Formats: sequence, C-alpha cells, structure tokens
Amino acid sequence: MSCHEKPKKHHCCCTGHISEESKMPRWRKFVTNEEKKESLREYKDQLEKELKAAHRDWKRARQYFNLVSEPELKEYAIYLIEATEKKYNFLLKKKEKKQIN
Repeated sequence: MSCHEKPKKHHCCCTGHISEESKMPRWRKFVTNEEKKESLREYKDQLEKELKAAHRDWKRARQYFNLVSEPELKEYAIYLIEATEKKYNFLLKKKEKKQIN
C-alpha cells in the first residue's frame, strides 16, 4: 500500500503533499469548550428532572402505603417505598458527584 492510499495520512513522504484533513483548523477537529459546557448543562438539567420525578415517586409510594389496608398491598407498598427511595438516593449521589467535579 502506498502512502497515497492512506486516507488520514497528513504528509506524503514522496511528494510532500499535505492531506485535506491536516488543512482543517484544529478547532474543527475537537469539541469546543462551549459545546462541552452546553452538554454538561443539558446533562445536569436532565438529571435534575429525573431527581424531581424520583422524589415525587417516592412521596407517592409513601402515600400509597398509608392508603392501603390489606397485608399483601402493604407488603407491596413497602417494596415500592424501598425501590423508589433507592432510586432517589442514587440520583442524589450522582448529582452531588457532578457538582463536586
């Protein structure tokens, strides 16, 4: 295979030809800081929405526990409370970790 066949070759050793990719400005090859900041903002916004929804679900599970009276439904309600609480705490830790970094 000659150096002309390689698509990402920056500089051809035999002709001195510079490929199109190497002519591209450096800032076009990488994600900009603004794009990173926007992506992080979107991530945090989405995480905040999920956190609010998880908290709402947890509160509803506790309300459901208070409404039911049959033992089988109480058992289900306890399971539901534990599951929604774990999800809420997981997301809360995730949010705290992102705010530190």
